[in-house]
Amino acid sequence: MVLAVAAGVEGAQTPSTERDQRQRELNYEYAKLYNAVSSLRLLDELLLLKQETKPTEQLIEQIAAFGARTKTELEELAKAHPEVSFDDDGRTELSKESSKRQQHDRLRAFAPVTGAGGADFERMLLLGQSATLYTLRFRTDAMADAETSEARRKYLRKVRKDLDRLYVQTVEMLDKRYFRQGARTPLGTLGGED
Repeated sequence: MVLAVAAGVEGAQTPSTERDQRQRELNYEYAKLYNAVSSLRLLDELLLLKQETKPTEQLIEQIAAFGARTKTELEELAKAHPEVSFDDDGRTELSKESSKRQQHDRLRAFAPVTGAGGADFERMLLLGQSATLYTLRFRTDAMADAETSEARRKYLRKVRKDLDRLYVQTVEMLDKRYFRQGARTPLGTLGGED
């Protein structure tokens, strides 16, 4: 009987433990968001290595500016809210290794002399950005729903709107340049021939 009671108490989570677990999971997502926007802010450096069209250059500069601004905002958020941390993203070593290999492949594809150039470079760059922005839209949305702080929830909703705007612009550019009809997305049909 004592063992059953002890096992029941040990298995039960207190409200404090549940809050700690939720914050730990949110911090994993904050770390992933922080790392992603830190990478986005470096996009315009790729433009120094390659020739691209003016519209692509302008869009990539917007995405890089969003990354830089959001990185700074997240750092300020973490200073104001010590419970927010970017130290651990909760990923396994295999997941990290997979990302490292993907990044290495992407760097080879974008290499100045041997990598893709012209329209191939732009298409790969825009496809990569559309995938990143798409993923981050849902990450920030889920984070906002789980967030216990109204101020952080509001901030994440603002980031989501910025991500929506950049995602739409990226898909529209891809469709206009590389596809004949508009892409059907959760945000409606975008792009295509005029």
